[in-house]
Amino acid sequence: MPTELPDKHGESDDPRYPSPRQLRQAIAFVIDLVLHIAVGVVGMIVCLDIPAVSDWAPLALPIGWILASLLQRVVAQRIFHTTVGKALTGVCVIRPSDGQWPTTGCLLKWWLIGAFDVVGTFTDSTWLGDYDDSPAVVRRRDVTLP
Repeated sequence: MPTELPDKHGESDDPRYPSPRQLRQAIAFVIDLVLHIAVGVVGMIVCLDIPAVSDWAPLALPIGWILASLLQRVVAQRIFHTTVGKALTGVCVIRPSDGQWPTTGCLLKWWLIGAFDVVGTFTDSTWLGDYDDSPAVVRRRDVTLP
């Protein structure tokens, strides 16, 4: 009797993606977070060294962080199907609906939902994102797509 497959690709009990990935996903998140913050810090340091924009240096940190996050989580994931942190830990993202690579629109949608969650965290907002269709993180070696 064949094993019944879950409705969504990449769920924890999905036999199509058998490799454990939770620790890898957590480590990838930390790597990506540090990278995004580092880009902002470098931007701030560069601005401090340029007298014409040194007054704006404090804004370089959040702007650099946001741009690094957007470029990595939307553009890089669309092209390479992974971020730097995910690549270093051997995981990637897929669409849970069909197991295909996420589209640019899908990645942008989830980046914006994540941004609203960050804002909500710092403002005590009651808004909570709906994560039912968020891209699933799976081991790259388990993906059979081209």
